[in-house]
Amino acid sequence: MKLLDRYIGKTILEFVAYSVLVVMGIELIFVLADEAHDLGEGHYDMFKVLQYGFLTLPRKLYEHFPVIVLLGGLLGMGRLAMHREVIAMQMATVSISRIIKSVLFITLLCMGGVVVIGEWVAPASEAWAQNMRASAKHEGFKAAWDEGAWVRHGNWFIYIQDVLSPDELRHITAYEVNDLFRLKRIRTILSAQHHKKGWHLKQVVDNHFEANRNRVEKSEEQIIEEWIHPDVLEALVVKPSTMSSAALYHYVRYLENNQLDARRFRLAFWNKWVQPFATGVMLLWAMLFVLGPFGRHSLGWKTLAGGIMGFVFLVSNQLLGYVSMIFHLPPFLAAVLPTLVFFIGGCLVLRRIRG
Repeated sequence: MKLLDRYIGKTILEFVAYSVLVVMGIELIFVLADEAHDLGEGHYDMFKVLQYGFLTLPRKLYEHFPVIVLLGGLLGMGRLAMHREVIAMQMATVSISRIIKSVLFITLLCMGGVVVIGEWVAPASEAWAQNMRASAKHEGFKAAWDEGAWVRHGNWFIYIQDVLSPDELRHITAYEVNDLFRLKRIRTILSAQHHKKGWHLKQVVDNHFEANRNRVEKSEEQIIEEWIHPDVLEALVVKPSTMSSAALYHYVRYLENNQLDARRFRLAFWNKWVQPFATGVMLLWAMLFVLGPFGRHSLGWKTLAGGIMGFVFLVSNQLLGYVSMIFHLPPFLAAVLPTLVFFIGGCLVLRRIRG
């Protein structure tokens, strides 16, 4: 049985890899077409466009991974069915349930892969892509947001002109207010870098607004232990869907502590937890398309049906996310519901097969 498990797993993994190459190739073409209108702006040449396209592929792979696994599983199991290998297994008293269990290791491997991509690879590559694109299009190294960004930290309202990375900022203006929201101080900072000891500020100018006079303090360098958390700034560089779950957790806490709307990031946080399970559910459906009541249809029909199912899954995920934002539904429910519905449907089909 171990030989059978390895053979089925190798076949599915091979076609999942083919599906990754095809889907990522299509995505790369779309990215290049979309970036064509910016070609030639600053130092943004064809090489930089290609570099940007390849760096954004991990995010695309993470977002589409459940559907890619569905298509790869369909093609892999379809190949076994076309060569009558599935029939040979059943004639050798290998049940459908046992064949599905043979895919368990590959399922866990795919689930682990999507965790690695979502937690480490995609956030790093996306931040690199956005900063590289911005620095190439503009003179000097600037943030991806030309208009800067506003951040609140306690009684401080901070404007950051250039977000080079979550650990490096340039041209900062911070406004401190009292409990009555009256201006107490304006602080300008040329640059800030985050280290283990805290934030290292350079060329700091403080304008204090006191009762009878204004007072100015200047310093070349300052070290601040508690200031803006880098995870908060990561949200300014990458999309919520490509932030790690730890970064999303810190950012949600930051927003809620400052009485700001955190629903979009809470939804992204729960989607992070659901994505590996969604990958497993899609691979289960790939097995059911070949081994279940749809097995009598051609491989082309099953591939088309699988593609439609994957499209419906992606659209339902996005649609429920928008609906939860508009109607203030629990983000956890919006993240879990599509995967849960497909899982229950798969279990019902599996029960019918075994019955």
